[in-house]
Amino acid sequence: MRLRGYGIEIDLPDGWEGRIYRRPGGRPILHAGNFALPGGDGDFGTKAIPVMQGDSVFVALAEYDPAVGGRGLFLPPGPGLPILPGDTNPKAMPRPVRRRAGIQRFFTDQARAFGLFLAVGTEFGLEEPLRKANEVLGTLRIKRLTA
Repeated sequence: MRLRGYGIEIDLPDGWEGRIYRRPGGRPILHAGNFALPGGDGDFGTKAIPVMQGDSVFVALAEYDPAVGGRGLFLPPGPGLPILPGDTNPKAMPRPVRRRAGIQRFFTDQARAFGLFLAVGTEFGLEEPLRKANEVLGTLRIKRLTA
């Protein structure tokens, strides 16, 4: 399934769910996961992360003001794939959840600034959930928006 909106596009395999939305006055946010995503979730998955299973993957991609990216805070361009087991950081999680690992990356693409947040279940190790995440994130396409 191809998910598309607000100049963001990603391909989701069978068994994945996703949405791209924008809150009033806000910028686009993408959620994707290989489990049933809860409705009415926070921008960084505060409802999704606790219901993840042993090797689940949750992706949140949030767009930021491009002026922030222009100040060098969101380098390098692109999400920096592949994501490796050593890239996990406990501080990346909105709040600690047992058997979950988080990754945060900030990047620019097409003159747009993004924060990528990835949470993976670690019950069976990191390799398989990160393989799934890298496969899906490898299909991410950002389009330049015109005024």
